[in-house]
Amino acid sequence: MKNDENFQLWDYLKVLAALSVLVIHIGPFTPLSETLNNGLTMWARFAVPFFLITAGFFVEKGMQKRNGSVAYVTQYMKRLFFYYVAWWIVYIPLISYGWHGPFIFEKYHGQMLLLQVFTKYFLGFFTGSTFVGSWYISATIIGVFIVFRLFRNLSDRQLIVTGIITVTFVLMVDNLGGLFISNNVWKWYHAGAYLKFASPLTQTFLVAIPLLIIGKFMFLNLTKLQSLKIRTVSVLIGVSAVLTIIENYGLNHLGGRNIPDESIFSIMLATSLILLALNKEIKNIISEPKWLRQYSSFLYPAQFGLIVLYKTALDATVGHEINAMLLYGIVLLTETILFFILRWASNKVGWIKYFW
Repeated sequence: MKNDENFQLWDYLKVLAALSVLVIHIGPFTPLSETLNNGLTMWARFAVPFFLITAGFFVEKGMQKRNGSVAYVTQYMKRLFFYYVAWWIVYIPLISYGWHGPFIFEKYHGQMLLLQVFTKYFLGFFTGSTFVGSWYISATIIGVFIVFRLFRNLSDRQLIVTGIITVTFVLMVDNLGGLFISNNVWKWYHAGAYLKFASPLTQTFLVAIPLLIIGKFMFLNLTKLQSLKIRTVSVLIGVSAVLTIIENYGLNHLGGRNIPDESIFSIMLATSLILLALNKEIKNIISEPKWLRQYSSFLYPAQFGLIVLYKTALDATVGHEINAMLLYGIVLLTETILFFILRWASNKVGWIKYFW
């Protein structure tokens, strides 16, 4: 297999995934149709599996390029950790606020306040999020360490079995837990997950493990996957999209769809889109601006603080929530302007590069 290949379409899909995360958190199509917005939000759930599978693919690619050296894993984790810390510092003033702006520590006092502050600002790195939306980054760092360092001596079969068991457990608990767990226990878990000291399982490194494994094996089978016909890949994408809608509506109907972060067919949709990026028939006919990869990496974390800031400011001044589609446009425009300003400034201030 070639290890020096570039996959231009992949970076365009990363931008699409980052924009999809914005769709999930704002719901921009709600003013047009609640049904339309729900459907598009369900499709947008491919985003996090896409990012995690991508990470697994490129970590394995980097290792193979260096003859299987695990030193690359350390290098990758270090780079991603600096990325995390850069955004953590930016978000320090906002960590104490939720999606809609309320001060989340106001009901705590004394030792309990200190415990909550420690949990939210530091422990959240291991159990979910510190700043809003950060769980994906920390989950990737921890998951990469587990899959590519702790599990490096496992056979392919053992890795596959580990991935299947982990993803089944996580999705069963978070997607169908309401059907199998008593109502009181489920309310406790869903409201705070482990006494508010952790996130739901689909927002921790546990969900990263199987997705990183998928990415790893996609690289190891790159030649075979690249040979798939574009028609086959297109059918897989279409079928995955339809099944994602059916799965989500089915889980909602059953009453078990309580924590809608990942689902079986959203993972299948993410995998199918990556197959499209790998496909030989199209990968060499798409040009890629040099800044696109940086832009997609900036879009993901930048959106959370802007959503919180705009919602808090508008609620305080206007007295009601802004139109969701307008908010989507404002956040995206602000992110884009900030990115190009920072990208220009990074030529003079080197540490700015850590924001992407």
